[in-house]
Amino acid sequence: MREFQAKVDKRKIMRGKFVFLDQTTFDISDEVTILGCTLFSHVPLHQEFAVESRMVDFRDILRWDVDEHNAAHESDLNWLNDQVGRMAVDDASTDRDFFTPQSQHGSEE
Repeated sequence: MREFQAKVDKRKIMRGKFVFLDQTTFDISDEVTILGCTLFSHVPLHQEFAVESRMVDFRDILRWDVDEHNAAHESDLNWLNDQVGRMAVDDASTDRDFFTPQSQHGSEE
């Protein structure tokens, strides 16, 4: 995906800019920064079998299992916490909204 992003940026074939939001920040303006990551949910050990046997992701995605899924969750969570922590230090007065594919309205902290 990063290679695709570089090709699109180089060719300037789109009116806008393609940004692959995989642990990536993107400044829309001086006031708005997008923090992009997947942030998969964590699968607890006691639910591993049920989740792995029922979710198509674990059948249809090559080399993707609960361990990989949880590792991706941990990586994104650490990255996101680090970014939010930096933003809090840099500009503690700024309001922040958080949105996920599952949220309908976002939440503020």
